[in-house]
Amino acid sequence: MKQTKLKYSEKRDTLSFQKSWEFDAHVANCYDDMLQRSVPDYAMMRRAVIAMAKRYVQPKSIVVDLGCSNGALISEMQREIAAPVRYIGIDNSPSMLAAAQDRLAQTAEIAQAELRNMDLCLEYPPEIADVVIISLTLQFIPVEYRQRLLTRAAEHLKPGGIIIVVDKIMGATTEIDSAMTEIYYDLKMINGYTQEQVAQKKASLQGIQIPLTAEMNELMLKNAGFANTERIWQWMNFAAWAAFRPKARIPVTRAVRGAIAGQTNSADSILADTRFLLSEIMRINQLDPQNIVSIFFTMTEDLDAVFPAKAARQLGWTHAALMCAREIPVVNSLQGCVRVLIQIREYEDTPLKSVYLSGAEVLLENDDKENYNQV
Repeated sequence: MKQTKLKYSEKRDTLSFQKSWEFDAHVANCYDDMLQRSVPDYAMMRRAVIAMAKRYVQPKSIVVDLGCSNGALISEMQREIAAPVRYIGIDNSPSMLAAAQDRLAQTAEIAQAELRNMDLCLEYPPEIADVVIISLTLQFIPVEYRQRLLTRAAEHLKPGGIIIVVDKIMGATTEIDSAMTEIYYDLKMINGYTQEQVAQKKASLQGIQIPLTAEMNELMLKNAGFANTERIWQWMNFAAWAAFRPKARIPVTRAVRGAIAGQTNSADSILADTRFLLSEIMRINQLDPQNIVSIFFTMTEDLDAVFPAKAARQLGWTHAALMCAREIPVVNSLQGCVRVLIQIREYEDTPLKSVYLSGAEVLLENDDKENYNQV
């Protein structure tokens, strides 16, 4: 009688470990059962990961699964997401990749997925993805390579794209970590593992599976360039996060005005006060002088001892284009005054505040008075 091939989920984990852990054919054959009985709340976690990823998948999106193991996540996402999506599964275990190939081929889904044997410590897939998933993989990456891996993931994610990370974690304190670990081992025995199996697997993973605290993982995501990191799931010492690559920002050219009055017609006085005016405009608006495009200066007719643009050069602003002109001599207008118009390339769209110093606020028109700083 021909024996029916078992589905992966039906192959029960009865392994005993007498050596260091490796993702070999024995593990690949029972990996689904191992995860379901070893990762608390596994089904809910998997649903949360797929539901979150699904929100950021569009037709022709690229989803990269780093540490795809036996392809279960890709297969489940293919069933859940109707849009035509390109899946790329990365793993460095030939046995796991063979299991993934077998799983996807059985359901005729292999046309949508590409599997690659790749060491993530040394390589990274070149595609720019919409979604990156690192599920129960980071803990097996040597600690010294994890920041580099997350940075590469950020560099190969589209602006606005999402990364979802699931990993085992340590408690923030020794007491909490010990309690979570004991509760976790109790759960494994409730799920059918013997005390001997738990102890053997723990010993085999020594030095291979190295969890970090939740805060350490979140800091690595931040340092990699991800933003808006949120912990979307946790059960004791397992957690999941979602984070985003910030959308590309396009700088725009903006302008801000300023003026300073009460000048005496001496080069030192004019330059000192003009430097102060320029510095105050930068400080109050929190602007970077390196982003200045150009500055237009005017002086009233009673001032002619020096070009006020020299003050910008004294501040080290050598890259900006500068121009000086004479202020129109309107009858009874303010005298002893230097005015500036600064053009600057900025990403932010918060209103810029004009800066009027030493009595120059009389130059303001009524509709400007709510958007200036007076000193």
